[in-house]
Amino acid sequence: MELQRRLPDLTAAGILPLAVSYDPPDALAAFAAEHGIEYPLLADRGSRVIRRYGILNPEIAPGEEHHGIPIPGSYLVASDGRVEQKFFHSSHRVREAGAALVRRLGGRAAPDSWPSARSDDGSVGITATLEAPSFRFGQVVDLVVRLEPRPGLHLYGRPAPAGFYPTTVTVGSASPLDVSEALYPATEPYRVRGLDVEFAGFSGEIEVVVPLVSRSREGTVPLDVEVSYQACSESECYIPRTGRLRLEAATAPLVPGRPPAG
Repeated sequence: MELQRRLPDLTAAGILPLAVSYDPPDALAAFAAEHGIEYPLLADRGSRVIRRYGILNPEIAPGEEHHGIPIPGSYLVASDGRVEQKFFHSSHRVREAGAALVRRLGGRAAPDSWPSARSDDGSVGITATLEAPSFRFGQVVDLVVRLEPRPGLHLYGRPAPAGFYPTTVTVGSASPLDVSEALYPATEPYRVRGLDVEFAGFSGEIEVVVPLVSRSREGTVPLDVEVSYQACSESECYIPRTGRLRLEAATAPLVPGRPPAG
C-alpha cells in the first residue's frame, strides 16, 4: 500500500518496486485489483526465495497460520543483479515508509501536505518536516530538520573544541515514539580568523534526518524538536542558540478504509 502511494517518487528516483509474498497468485491478483496496485506482486510458492535469502520469519512455527511469511524488509538490486543495499528491522512490525525508502536510496520525495514547522532567529532559519502526511503504526518515517544559515555563516559539527557547541537535534513526544539516532551530513574543516584551532563545520544549508517509528494507533502524535547550534563567520563566533519547534501528525491505518487495529 505504501509503495503504491509513493510509486511516482520511486520511479522518479529510478527505482522499480517488486513485492515478493508467499501468497498464491490468485490472492495477490485480488489484492492488487482491490487496492489499485500497479507494480508487480510476485508469488513465492513454498517460500523458496524467502528461505534462500534467510529471511523466513522465525516467530511463526511450522503448522501455524501464516507460516512462510518473511521478515519485512527491502533490497535495492542493481541492474546487473547485485544487492547494493538492504533495509530490515528486528521487529516484523517495523518497515520504511515510501518517502523514507526513497531518501535511503539517495532520492528525495516531494512533500504532499506533510506536517512542518519553522523558526528563524535572523541568523539561521530552521524547518522541521515529517516526510509523510501521517504516521502509520510500525512504519519508519523521517523527520528532516533543515538549517539555513544566512550567507557567510557556518555551523559547527562534531567534534567541537571545548567551549564551542556542535549542531544537535533532539526529538521528543508525549506519545509512544521510537526515536533513532540523528543522521548528520559530513563536515568540512573550517577555521575562524584569530583562533588557532580547526573546526568541523557545515557550509551552507544542511539537513539532519531523524528516523521515527510511532507506536500510536489513533489520535495525533505531537513532536517536540529542539535544535541547538552555534553559528560563526570567518571573523567571529556567535553565542550558542536553541530553537524549539512543535508539529503534530495524525495517525492513519496501514490499509486505507480500515480502522486502526486493536
